[in-house]
Amino acid sequence: MDQDYDIVVAGGGLAGLTAGLTAARLGRKTLVLTGDVIGGQLLSIEKIEGYPGFPDGVPGYDLAPMTQEEAALAGAEFAATELKSFARDG
Repeated sequence: MDQDYDIVVAGGGLAGLTAGLTAARLGRKTLVLTGDVIGGQLLSIEKIEGYPGFPDGVPGYDLAPMTQEEAALAGAEFAATELKSFARDG
């Protein structure tokens, strides 16, 4: 990857997807490193109760792609790779 990003998020679970969404909404050039599968442990959760906007709960395997789509619409980019190392430039 030879592009510069303001923010690189390591992880494609709910926390990583939400971080990518928030950073992109704030106008930062954002890359989310998702590993092999987007969603992480969300994919194994049958029903998340108390999640805003879903009074009857939402399956984790539905929430993961919805959150990814929302982050992508905000401008976040995704790469199916894992973080091996990093160095600060500047």
